[in-house]
Amino acid sequence: MPSLRHILLRRQTLLWAALLIAVASGLCFVPLFNVLGYEFCLLLGLVASVAGAHLGARLVAIAREADESLLLATHSPHAVLASLLGRAVLSLWSLLTLPLAIIALNALRVRNCDLAEGLAFFAMMPIVSAAIAACVGVLWGLALPHSWLATLAAWMTVLVSLAWGVYRFYAEPAVFGYDPFAGYFPGTLYDEDIAIRAPFYWSRLQQLCWLGAALLIAPRRLDVGALRLRLAPPRVGLHQASGVGERFVATLPIGALLIGAITLTAYRAELGYAVDAEQIHRDLGAVRYTRHFEIVHSAQLSRDEVNRLAEDHELRYAQLSAVFGAGPRRIRSYIFTDAEQKRRLMGAARVYIAKPWRREVYLQEQGFPHRVLKHELAHVFAGRFGDPLFRVSFRWRSGPLGLPVPHFNVGLIEGVAVAADWRSSGELDGHQRAAALFALKLAPPIEGLFGLGFLAQAGSRAYALAGSFCRYLLDRYGMAKLGAVYRSAGDFRRVYGKPLGTLIAEWRAFIAKVKVPPAQLALAAARYRRPSILRRVCAHEIANLLGEVRAANDGGDRERAVRILERVCRFEPENPAHLIGLMYTRAAAGGPSAGLAMAKTVLSHRALSKPQRRSVLETIGDWRTLQREPLEAARAYGEAAKLPAGPGGRRMLTLKRWALEQRDPLRRLLLAYLITPPGEPRSAARDVHRTHQLRRLLDQLVPASSSRRASPLAPYAGLGGYLLGKQLWNRDEAELAIAPLERALRRGLPAGDIRAEALRTLALCQYERARFGAAAETTRRLLRQAPSAGLRGWARDWLARIHWRRTGKLPRKTNPLASF
Repeated sequence: MPSLRHILLRRQTLLWAALLIAVASGLCFVPLFNVLGYEFCLLLGLVASVAGAHLGARLVAIAREADESLLLATHSPHAVLASLLGRAVLSLWSLLTLPLAIIALNALRVRNCDLAEGLAFFAMMPIVSAAIAACVGVLWGLALPHSWLATLAAWMTVLVSLAWGVYRFYAEPAVFGYDPFAGYFPGTLYDEDIAIRAPFYWSRLQQLCWLGAALLIAPRRLDVGALRLRLAPPRVGLHQASGVGERFVATLPIGALLIGAITLTAYRAELGYAVDAEQIHRDLGAVRYTRHFEIVHSAQLSRDEVNRLAEDHELRYAQLSAVFGAGPRRIRSYIFTDAEQKRRLMGAARVYIAKPWRREVYLQEQGFPHRVLKHELAHVFAGRFGDPLFRVSFRWRSGPLGLPVPHFNVGLIEGVAVAADWRSSGELDGHQRAAALFALKLAPPIEGLFGLGFLAQAGSRAYALAGSFCRYLLDRYGMAKLGAVYRSAGDFRRVYGKPLGTLIAEWRAFIAKVKVPPAQLALAAARYRRPSILRRVCAHEIANLLGEVRAANDGGDRERAVRILERVCRFEPENPAHLIGLMYTRAAAGGPSAGLAMAKTVLSHRALSKPQRRSVLETIGDWRTLQREPLEAARAYGEAAKLPAGPGGRRMLTLKRWALEQRDPLRRLLLAYLITPPGEPRSAARDVHRTHQLRRLLDQLVPASSSRRASPLAPYAGLGGYLLGKQLWNRDEAELAIAPLERALRRGLPAGDIRAEALRTLALCQYERARFGAAAETTRRLLRQAPSAGLRGWARDWLARIHWRRTGKLPRKTNPLASF
């Protein structure tokens, strides 16, 4: 039997060692793969599995060539097999120390945030995968007479196993997969929430049980002298159990492993490592059928919630049918309770998914109307233009040596969905988002988005640019051509008669005329400067730690949350968001003074954006107010007001500054409502009570008479009713919210953000109570007064919804290519 040293010095082993070194060295310069973490271990595990399958098969051939048959014949089959397996596995593990050393040394130039987790991934993926592959190689080496044939069979085993995982991705809702050789695939590499969880351990245990049973059965068929597995058991020899009792005892471990393997396989869905559609249906528990949908949802949803969900689906179906010209006969929609349930049952916790070839979308509950439902459904609608297999923008193209190369045009896949959805984001419409990126010089090369290069960019930028470009093509040239270029996976010259560069130049000229308000440009800068996951340090580790922070805060363990956030700040000191989170958490643990002690450090952070600075200054004002320092609070609020914010932030700061200027009891009551002490949960009942008190107080201070317009409080006379209406709407009391909101608008509210939000909330309440005529009138008022393109887009969408709900049809005057 060749020694381990002899095996390691053989030419084939050295070649695999060189390949592993080359792979590890190359990955040291690839973002996200350049640390000891999941991505590095995934790729290394695949290479190690191929190496293990080959070296395991070759080891048997080497042992046969050593002419030790007489010596081997004196050993038990178990000892011979154990010796072969031990040498094969140890040789692979010895080789894996080389890439492990390389990636560990790379930590001198690239920060590694969680070495322990990296080592855990290394153990669970390349170490276990290589061992399984080596054992498979040995078994095939013993089963087949020729080394090359055994190697081919072992490689085919790896390939078939991976192909089975791809098939499950295609045939089942789940996007994640657990495999003996790949280890674990989460479904989307751009999901930051990747960690070793219980299903991974269960999958490994199942794989090892099957393998262990096979390895214990093999000696019963092993011809030790020839080093071959035989169909018939060899003649009973000196080291084989001959009695019934001995054979029974020898069979016990095999039986135990087979029972374990069969049990783990039978409960694979319940254990979470091979979830199928039936398991998802059982866990969610309810189905609602509509004309075009099968909506699988939680049984805990109320009848009204399910009705709203069904209505939302059918409206979006009608709108998308108008854009695409037709729609699928039936779509299945999975609505999970939350991100955690979605991660457990199908993967991609915080990433929304559609599988056009299955005509399915996978979302989590998000209120009404659902924010991304239309986008995900658009992927399914676009499937009518896609390839026959995946129903996306995909084609085989000629590659090196004329070999076919798969080409997924991700820019078209996502861009067409954004163009069909075409909803506002905050206060900007889709073209304004693209214009902001160009104005901020944050736009990547557009040509690179129409391929796999899309995935290398920050998602917020890539989606905005690809969506705006596709929307331009849709409006300018129509859906027929956009569908044709989608079907061709990006053959723009053939479809449009122009190369992609010319079309981009046309679009750039169009975007150059789009205006973006300066305040919105500052907000866009803060949003779009977030880098791609490929460019962030320790993205997975930080995401997991932030999950631990949320769990600690939910459990009331503020001190633990502080410790974890301090660690996160050390890992990513250039990101001020973590420092802000630490400031808030310290305040929750130790009161406003603890937060104020850290505020100066936060404000001095060189990467702090203007919206972040504004938020911190407003928080300082809140804490100064709680400490009864009104002058300091007013100063902080005044500085914050000079910086950009979204409409919600502007409304809140306007009310806080106005409250500080008033006298008690109005000041005291309004500030108590607006500012919650850090760490103290808000009480909905208390908020409703305070808004009732505020409404009564303002009614006394600004009576409904002809002289009330002379009161300095007149512009805010309806504030109490507005806040009461908002609270009642948030508590699903739409009927009760309508009267105070209508009265608030009559009595007086400041123009701009507060009045617009009152109109929007009133329109929501009226729609909820089926007062469609009133809801349409309120929404039209909002459309006339809306201070931003984003809010005008929302109003147009709401008017279309009202018309559809009343008539079952979209508005006739609505161009299907206009923003709904």
